[in-house]
Amino acid sequence: MTDPKLEELRDIQAETCKTFGNPKRLFILESIWDKKVSYVELLKITGFDKVTLTQQTAFMRRKGIIKGERTADGLVFSVCNPKILKAFD
Repeated sequence: MTDPKLEELRDIQAETCKTFGNPKRLFILESIWDKKVSYVELLKITGFDKVTLTQQTAFMRRKGIIKGERTADGLVFSVCNPKILKAFD
């Protein structure tokens, strides 16, 4: 019999792996690793078109990986939880 808490943990780990299994999402994460980056800057850094960047950042926001803040300069992204970055050390 499997422990329900362990099953839930495995589900969370599998979802996390799916999230980071996309090279575009990894590039976005690398780009905002230790700083806040605006949407416009992220477009320049990644070279993605607006649709792709919007889709990928929306997915990452829903998963709780990154957050977006509205500022006078527009939308600014940052990593939600620094613990996420430990997985890449």
